[in-house]
Amino acid sequence: NGFFKPNMSVQVGRLYPTNDKRRDAAYTIFYMGINIGACISPLLCGWLAANTIGSYHSGFTLAGIGMVLGLVIYLA
Repeated sequence: NGFFKPNMSVQVGRLYPTNDKRRDAAYTIFYMGINIGACISPLLCGWLAANTIGSYHSGFTLAGIGMVLGLVIYLA
């Protein structure tokens, strides 16, 4: 949604000072994670829907697990 992605970008930017070279690497990892997730998640959710009894419930469960994992990493 409109609040999630801009706020996460600001959080990544606040990790390092403005001229720190690690800041560029942090943004690269952040956007790479978004692109990899956008590529893999539809394939995995479609496979789960086709090969499990729970239909798309399995896909929503997988998305929830991913959000919890992201929250745990953020809080660590």
